[in-house]
Amino acid sequence: MKKSILFFCLLVTINMAGQMRSVTFRVDMSQQSVAAQGVHIAGSFQGWNPATTQMTLTANGVYTYTAQISQGTSIQFKYINGNTWAGEESVPSACGVPNGFGGFNRSLTVTQDTILPVVCFSSCTTCAPLPPTSLVTFRVNMSNVASVSSFGVHIAGSFQNWNPAATPMQSNGSVWSYTVALPVGQSVQYKFINGNAWGQDETVPIACGTGSPVNRILTVPANDTILPAVCFGTCDTLCPVIPPAPKKMVTFRVDMSQQTVSVNGVHVAGNFQGWNPASSPMTLDTTTGVYIRVDSASVGDTVFYKFINGNAWGQDETVPSSCGIGFPSVNRWFVMPNTDTVLPVVCFGMCGPCPVPQPKNVTFRVDMKNQTVSPNGVYLAGSFNNWSPSATPMSANGSVYSATVVINAGTTVQFKFLNDSIFSGAESVPPACGVSDGFGGFNRILTVVEDTVLPAVCFALCDTCPVQLPTSKVTLTVLTTGTQVSPQGMYVAGTFNGWNFTQHQMTLISPEKYQITLDWPIGEQVLYRYSTTNGVGGQELITGSCGYLGSRHLTVPPQDTLLPDVCFNRCDLACTAMDVTESTLLRPLVHHRRGLLTVTNLPTGGTPVYIKLIDLSGRILLNKMVNSDGQWQERIELPTGVFLLQITTDMGSHITKFPVSGF
Repeated sequence: MKKSILFFCLLVTINMAGQMRSVTFRVDMSQQSVAAQGVHIAGSFQGWNPATTQMTLTANGVYTYTAQISQGTSIQFKYINGNTWAGEESVPSACGVPNGFGGFNRSLTVTQDTILPVVCFSSCTTCAPLPPTSLVTFRVNMSNVASVSSFGVHIAGSFQNWNPAATPMQSNGSVWSYTVALPVGQSVQYKFINGNAWGQDETVPIACGTGSPVNRILTVPANDTILPAVCFGTCDTLCPVIPPAPKKMVTFRVDMSQQTVSVNGVHVAGNFQGWNPASSPMTLDTTTGVYIRVDSASVGDTVFYKFINGNAWGQDETVPSSCGIGFPSVNRWFVMPNTDTVLPVVCFGMCGPCPVPQPKNVTFRVDMKNQTVSPNGVYLAGSFNNWSPSATPMSANGSVYSATVVINAGTTVQFKFLNDSIFSGAESVPPACGVSDGFGGFNRILTVVEDTVLPAVCFALCDTCPVQLPTSKVTLTVLTTGTQVSPQGMYVAGTFNGWNFTQHQMTLISPEKYQITLDWPIGEQVLYRYSTTNGVGGQELITGSCGYLGSRHLTVPPQDTLLPDVCFNRCDLACTAMDVTESTLLRPLVHHRRGLLTVTNLPTGGTPVYIKLIDLSGRILLNKMVNSDGQWQERIELPTGVFLLQITTDMGSHITKFPVSGF
């Protein structure tokens, strides 16, 4: 019997084990603010995707969705306000089952065609009637306040979780107002805020308030109500008019001598100018080397500010807490006196003047012996060179590369080594010797104290490079007669390079003949495959006598070796035409979708079938024997990629390569 190899990808229809039943899900959203993305349902019957199964609005805020589900299936599900998990309902434990994450899912076992009862979103029952509400307009007169905050006036209270920044009021002259619907008879407490933070809230007199600290109080009437405009911080509605505080000039000064100044210049931003990072540029005083900005602020105001190396947030200084205030972002501050003021010169990001620079020579070193060095060389990038991947080339001394950089003592720098002049060649710094780079990776870190020659660390490791095993040069040759090679050329990959099909391109040495020489550790068992392109899609699958888990294999000998020519995708040393018409083996059809692996075209009648699932690295993911009735299914989650399924029966063995797309 001839063994044949077929490479194909075939979509198949999954035969359901039981009869399909119609299940209609219904949820009442009348007491919710429905997201612009609509209402969705997510559950085990559709892969727990919160965005793919939208429900339809029928009437009175009720949304429905009908699904076809196999009889006898037990499912879990929940409703989504929107199309992300941020909008999922909180299912009560009384009508839910644990979801493994501290919450609960709704559940159902399908026995017949079913229209589920309407339930209220996040509830076990129908929606209870809402109490009647009245529109209440809160008003405050700010004419007795010397200066209204640049952030405006806000109201905070028990009806909005006491958030000082969430509820801005609208101004009409000196009177600010806010209207909200509140349940009739509810007692609410509240107060007004000149700004958007605690500490800027009014002090309510006990004569018109309650509690400690004192808050204003209201029992919501049965009718819509516009409250009197009370004076900020008083019980009265007749406010004494306070003239605006006079303004005085203030000179901001910052020393940027220890910074690389942005091409967009230096700016100052604060509450005196609306916290705009781009509207208040500073000017370099060429005599002192200090950047200055003259502006104005009202006498008695508490002025918050910070300097910006550029014109956008993210380029602002990190103000030390010892000379700033605020959380999580610390700002500089002062109280504006009744006189023009010139602020002291401060160093960018420091509390006082810049320290006298003490330049030190720091020699960075990296050992590249375990790397294939890029033709563009090795580079050093860090906070000291604005993270430029090409500004600091390193010089080679054997496998060790070095670069010396002048950095001021006391400076803490972050850095990493690059095997190229672009960031795609950057090393992956281990967490054990790095600090977070803010992008899911790590940087090396150093605080400069004195002239330093750093130890030569291994590229992408914390320590020196491990001792390398002796190697032999192994020359691989593959013939591509009858095979279409992509414009990208032929490649080889295997256990020796983590199955990276972009790393080792072969050389065309004669028509339809490709060759490459690699250094492999002596005695190591190497699995490898050829590919007709620079990706996994063109790789061969070896199932003959020279194959192991779909790969070629070699125990590396102690001497340099030229392996015999082989034909792509074959064990044969000569490339002959392949006859795929005479095989008597079964041709199983394999399909994986939404976590379900399905194999059809198997033997029937309870025939023993041995099934083995293998990834392209040779790792066995599943190995079992089943009594086949023509079809087999197994629920198994697989990542996107290509996998091998080996089916063995009394008729022989067959390996099928199939893709998984993640859908």
